[in-house]
Amino acid sequence: MQTFSATEAKAKLGLILDTAQREPVTIEKQGRPYVVVLPMEAYEILENYYLLLRAEKAEKEGFLSVKESEAVLKKLRKKHAKT
Repeated sequence: MQTFSATEAKAKLGLILDTAQREPVTIEKQGRPYVVVLPMEAYEILENYYLLLRAEKAEKEGFLSVKESEAVLKKLRKKHAKT
């Protein structure tokens, strides 16, 4: 994983975006990791996995089942895609 300072990131945005298509890129602020840049596809995979884990947890706590949660998430994604 490549790392850039926030100052470098401002000057090298194109390079960072190209690099992020191949591997995650860390941006540091004041010498500490601050954000990670990754392709949209990777983000969507992580987001879906996170949401499914939350749905499983909710089901165990007596809320919606995973299948019901997936249906709700699908409906919400369609709604937000239109806006």
